Amino acid sequence: MPNKKRTTVYRTNLVNVGIGQGQMVMPAYLYSAAEFDEEGRTLSQSSFSSEGLLQERITREYDQKGEVIRESYYTEEDEPSEAVTFERDESGRLIREVKVYLDGSEDTTTYTYDGEGKLIEKVTVDDEGETDRKEKFEWKEKLLVRREVRDGEDEVTETEEFGYNDRGLVSEHRRVSSESGENFRMVIRYDKEGRKSSEALYDEDGELQTMTRYEYDDKGVLVRSSAESARSKTTTSYFYDEQGNALGQEETDNEGNRTVFVEHSYDEGGQLSGSMVFINGKGISMSQHYELRYEYEWFDTK
Repeated sequence: MPNKKRTTVYRTNLVNVGIGQGQMVMPAYLYSAAEFDEEGRTLSQSSFSSEGLLQERITREYDQKGEVIRESYYTEEDEPSEAVTFERDESGRLIREVKVYLDGSEDTTTYTYDGEGKLIEKVTVDDEGETDRKEKFEWKEKLLVRREVRDGEDEVTETEEFGYNDRGLVSEHRRVSSESGENFRMVIRYDKEGRKSSEALYDEDGELQTMTRYEYDDKGVLVRSSAESARSKTTTSYFYDEQGNALGQEETDNEGNRTVFVEHSYDEGGQLSGSMVFINGKGISMSQHYELRYEYEWFDTK
């Protein structure tokens, strides 16, 4: 089968007119587009507003080894608001990146590794040589156990700590960030097959905030998840066809009301051809009901 050259997604919004009056089908518009090279690597990803304006575009360039050497971020068509170039050593490890902003200023990040090739430090400096950010990584054998971020004043702004079970799977994750305000501990459990069975989220005082559980079928495919807090409970069911393609998902609240419903359809070649999405805002946010249509272009294999 030939590789994809381009994927285009069109969105049609369905708007409720009034009680008993059905829905108004709005004109379809270009929602997103992605372009690929013949090796299947992503060259660009773009998203658009209903007015046809570019919202975001990311483009990537690659070297002969297939490694990303440049990534540009656009919010307008003409020129990137940010562009990052990447430099790697002979083994392909990232050793330096330079981010150039729209005003011409630059940030340079250097990467340092230990003798076993594990990342131990990232340092970002501005174009005047002043340190903006420093990250340090601590390892226990091949497992990352701690990450620390300091700002230009050498103050700790973020820490992450990881614990593992005897299979080497993350069993505990602690994160504290003064920048985002996060302060939590996540405890993760797995079944005997190594599949995630639950996630317990605790706040800074050790109080349980959310318990999420996962259920699988006999083939090990996720079929249901539930998230419960002191205020609410949501249950999400996942559906598949005989080929294992995701047919959609349904989320309900603790009263059984449908809050999210997604339904997928596929063409004869097994490619995703359409999606119907419904999101119930429940009076807190605007409800959404829309349809996505997917179109593909392929490289000629002749």
